[in-house]
Amino acid sequence: MPLALKAMQGIHDLLKTSALSVERGPHLHFTGRSPQVEQSLERVRIGTTRPGSYIFDARVPIEPPARLTIDALPSPLSGRAVMTRLYTSTAAVHAAADHTAQGQIDYGPFVEASGVGVSSNLCAAIGRLAGGITKCRPFDISFAWARTRQIDFPTEAMVFTEAMVRTVIKAGTVLERVSKSGQAAVTGTIDTLTTTGELDKRARVRGMVVMERIGTADDPATSHGIVWVTLTSQQYDQAIDAHRRGRPIEARGTLDPDSRRLEIRPFPDGFRIR
Repeated sequence: MPLALKAMQGIHDLLKTSALSVERGPHLHFTGRSPQVEQSLERVRIGTTRPGSYIFDARVPIEPPARLTIDALPSPLSGRAVMTRLYTSTAAVHAAADHTAQGQIDYGPFVEASGVGVSSNLCAAIGRLAGGITKCRPFDISFAWARTRQIDFPTEAMVFTEAMVRTVIKAGTVLERVSKSGQAAVTGTIDTLTTTGELDKRARVRGMVVMERIGTADDPATSHGIVWVTLTSQQYDQAIDAHRRGRPIEARGTLDPDSRRLEIRPFPDGFRIR
């Protein structure tokens, strides 16, 4: 029963997060309640589990029911908009998790996919579908579209393995920390340098990443990964030298909450060659 309840909660949270993304636009982390979202969830119907299997069907009306427009009341969200957003965001999480679970330890793709609806809330909901971090049971999710309003989206199931689920849950923690503008540090080697002008110089660093919340006693989150680091002209010259000689670098600063990838803006004294 507890696993079934977690799965049901996961379905609810998937739909809620997708609806919030449609209403507010993409965010790395959602908070608060919304009358529009609550209205859209009231129209969802959950089907019974099919005999002999562990399958739930969530049915979402394409459009909200027709009603008189009252300025004081919010307009209901389109079920089709919510479900297409859920499909694209889930597919992006699946691709990022598959990439990371295969040994490419990099949570950057999750951040970069925030533009299509990926958020810490979505990752947490997917984790609940699998029973949470203590279970991480593999599962699959598929989408079917109303025949009266066909849409050119695939219907093949997306399979989440145990390793992928663990990756998604971890990514959710990373996304939440990035959204709250925490401090971060990375120690590792530079594998890419880019510049498009005097004020736009960056290095991509692969190594140990440590993230912490500003002004809190939370333990820092530590993982191997890939982070982009914005650089001054002087720091960029140092980075070129470190890259040529294969020397590790260390960067410490603030996470950029507006960037759609993991990106550190170093403190004035927060960049050095080790």
